[in-house]
Amino acid sequence: MKFMSVIRERVFSTILVCLAAGLTWAVVAQTPDFDQIKAKAEQGDAKSQLTLGTMYYRGQGILQHYAEAVKWFRKAADQGDTTAQRNLASMYYQGQGVQQSEVEAANWFRKAADQGDVQAQIEIGLMHFSGTGVQKDAVQGAGWIRKAADQGQMVAQKNLGVLYLTGAGVQQDNSEAARWFRKAADQGEPQAQNELGRLLVGGIGLKKDLAEAAQWFRKAAEQGEPTAARNLGTLYFVGQGIPPDDAEALRWFQRAAEKGDPQSEYYLGLMHAQGRGVTKDIEEGLKHFRIAAEAGDAMAQNELGWWYEKGQGVKADMAEALKWYRRAAERGFMLAQHNLGVVYGNGRGVPKDPAEALKWYRKAAEQGYSVSQNEIGYMYDQGIGVEKDPNQALAWFRKAAEQGLDVAQQNLGILLTKQSGKNAPDLVEAYKWFNLAAAQGNTNAVGNRDLIMKKLTTEQINEGQRRAAEFLKK
Repeated sequence: MKFMSVIRERVFSTILVCLAAGLTWAVVAQTPDFDQIKAKAEQGDAKSQLTLGTMYYRGQGILQHYAEAVKWFRKAADQGDTTAQRNLASMYYQGQGVQQSEVEAANWFRKAADQGDVQAQIEIGLMHFSGTGVQKDAVQGAGWIRKAADQGQMVAQKNLGVLYLTGAGVQQDNSEAARWFRKAADQGEPQAQNELGRLLVGGIGLKKDLAEAAQWFRKAAEQGEPTAARNLGTLYFVGQGIPPDDAEALRWFQRAAEKGDPQSEYYLGLMHAQGRGVTKDIEEGLKHFRIAAEAGDAMAQNELGWWYEKGQGVKADMAEALKWYRRAAERGFMLAQHNLGVVYGNGRGVPKDPAEALKWYRKAAEQGYSVSQNEIGYMYDQGIGVEKDPNQALAWFRKAAEQGLDVAQQNLGILLTKQSGKNAPDLVEAYKWFNLAAAQGNTNAVGNRDLIMKKLTTEQINEGQRRAAEFLKK
């Protein structure tokens, strides 16, 4: 079981609940004089036309009638009233009182956007991203989002930050992403506060600062943003940027879980299984893991597989373990991909299948998982599930060794002491890797280092030590 501190990235989405989700209302008195308003509207007063349309839409003091609402919104819209133009666009989008038409919705949003209406600028921008009613064009979409952002609209600023982060419609730029997230965060936009915190954790686009990240996560979490609550809980759980505090971690994970955040259920499972902040209760932990796993959380799926494989807290069941490992692996979770490789490589609950093991090790290795990289190196070195290939073995051992995995450093050292494919022995480089592995407490490497020193001159030993020290500086 391995705990991974993951501050997840939110994907770009229409931050509005849904496109053209609602109308903006005229201010209508509690008991408006319908006849008086209608008379003014019929005389061409745009404000009264907007108000009358609002009354018909709401059914306020009169029969609710969408077609009449459309009629009066159109009259006000034709006079350039941006609120009416937006409301008319929304009704076209939803087919309320008119034949549904995304094209007409886009036309009216554009009219309002051209006059500087920020909400309409966001809407027409999002329509360009999705190709709804207009030609799909990310550059135009980003241009409209920027217009709204430049006017200080915080949702647009947040969206613009996401665009710069992902390079959608603009040149990817982490620093610009951080700048726009901060603008929105300063205005209190909770998702932007969470995103800014995430960038501060990773040092993405700005200097890494875990303490400041915790502050932004807290601001967003206190507004009810579940991802921020989970991220704040994670910092308390691992003691990054703030002192470790299991009680606080538990509190924030619970708040996020109550809002349906599956990864928080995973962390609650860890806390119960490990007895952190609560009495140790593996059964309760497994309950939380299962909730998260069934919601699609890959870490929880992998965790559940581990418990079934080891038979701790539940009866050992390799079929169940395999099922959960596979679900997580197919979602791209590299630890589960590695675990599937181990299952097939050792024939645990399935027929031994080195080729299948290699397939899953490779998926994890290509994501940078050093343990899988080492396994692939070993398989090429020994010819397990693949033809022997010392050059491939050397390459995969090196990938893992350069990430600091002591076993891979030891294996790489061994390969370097002998002819490997086209590569002549390199005892100085072998000494370097044995020395690095030995420094991590690898006892086999200690023996190999001391053995190979007998074959080296003092100058060669000095060079090997220099290389090792240089490696550690990286």
